[in-house]
Amino acid sequence: MTLRSDTTKGRALGAAVSVRCAALLEGAVQDMDVLAVMPAAVYLATRAPRAEVVALLASDAVVHPAALVLAAPSASQPFAGLDRATAVSVGAGRLNIGEHEVRVGRWYDPVPRLGTAPAGGLASAATVLRATKGCSGGEQQRRRLSDLAHALGADDTDGAIIAVDALLGSGPGLTPTGDDQLAGLLATLHLLRGGAALGLTEAAVRTHVRGCARARTTLLSAALLEHALDGAVAAPVARLLRTITSARAQDEAAAVRMLDGAVAAVLAIGATSGRDLLDGVTVALELVATARLAVSTAVSGASDGGAS
Repeated sequence: MTLRSDTTKGRALGAAVSVRCAALLEGAVQDMDVLAVMPAAVYLATRAPRAEVVALLASDAVVHPAALVLAAPSASQPFAGLDRATAVSVGAGRLNIGEHEVRVGRWYDPVPRLGTAPAGGLASAATVLRATKGCSGGEQQRRRLSDLAHALGADDTDGAIIAVDALLGSGPGLTPTGDDQLAGLLATLHLLRGGAALGLTEAAVRTHVRGCARARTTLLSAALLEHALDGAVAAPVARLLRTITSARAQDEAAAVRMLDGAVAAVLAIGATSGRDLLDGVTVALELVATARLAVSTAVSGASDGGAS
């Protein structure tokens, strides 16, 4: 199954489609622009007034929150012949790209359902992630992320907004390091707490990111940040969070292997994005573990006081 015109001219293709693309795909027909063409992915965007970004992916690409995933692997060169000038439209149940159309074969939800992990389990997972070696955004980026973590933990809204502004758009690439760190942090906080914010500061941070990301970074990165605010993440990140919050295996060695495999899959995202996402996830695990431990200690203290 391929988009190459020499083998599949005019052929309708089925794809696994994110539920976050449903309104766009099922709405009125509109034109799209090609942002980038890569061996495993084509990034597309609708036009004004507010662009929506969608990825058309090969089967072996990292599955993003808003994507249509074909059955063809990148080795088959599914996007050969496509370029920035290729005509694209979406709506009425299909994506038309060049001489081909892509339809929904099945839907997938990029917001993972997580189990409930105790504070100790989250803290232990964070310790493992901190010990993981990989690409790094550098000392300055880590300091900025640490500043944000401290401000969130202290419920310091002004400090948190300053830290977010330092992170947004910082670093190279289509998804800069600071954005990936923010995405990992905000998505994990949202998912671990069932959508409830840690406090007024986190709520303010979310509002700030949603309001200014598009003016501060690339369109693709801003779109991924917006998805992260709702807990929608790339498939490897979803796998990692499910592994951390699922019931531990009877065999401790098997549990370690599962976590190691999930971490490796995240690290394989892009040149530096995996490491950067992992940094954000780690900070979120630590923040939630600390908050849960504080609540548990307070409840335990109140119970002891009442019994004495």
